[in-house]
Amino acid sequence: MKNNILIILSVLLYSSVSQAETESWYFNASIGLANKHNPYSVEQVISSAENTYGVSRVSISVDYGFYWPVFSESLILGVVSNASVDSVQDNNFNEVVAHDLKYRGISVIKFIENTVGEGLFVRGDVGQASAKYRYSGNAFEAGDGSGSATLIGVGYGKPLTGNRTRIIFSFNTIRSSIDSREFNSNQFMAGVMW
Repeated sequence: MKNNILIILSVLLYSSVSQAETESWYFNASIGLANKHNPYSVEQVISSAENTYGVSRVSISVDYGFYWPVFSESLILGVVSNASVDSVQDNNFNEVVAHDLKYRGISVIKFIENTVGEGLFVRGDVGQASAKYRYSGNAFEAGDGSGSATLIGVGYGKPLTGNRTRIIFSFNTIRSSIDSREFNSNQFMAGVMW
């Protein structure tokens, strides 16, 4: 039964796919899983909370941006915001501690063989990074410095019916340098572009 449902959904999705139209601008929004590699001092704080409450941390990522075509129908340039969050919660799902790693910057995406939103693409970003701790569900925040960030990503886009909405899957690796400390994050993202 489960396999039949998956096959039917796949056929419906495949039948709704069509050629993407070129737009004058695009909005991209994605959410996914993050795998943060923190400096030792940050890892100690998160691990301590994790051990105290006996629960695992949740690591997520969020990415959104506005893009405009430049030079061709397969290259877009934009402004983006990206965040990777490590969060530890108690048994009642109340957030105990979280460490946020964010950046805002400039992004360029090149679709390899097709127009924007269709097929394989590569992405590169540069931006201003910041980090902070949040305690007890945002009751208290503490800055953890600022610096620079770079992102390199690869992905795949598929237009849906109506030619305006695209599903985007991507894998990104981010390197941030904040106050002489290195933060790295790998993200697997799924989202939409329209």
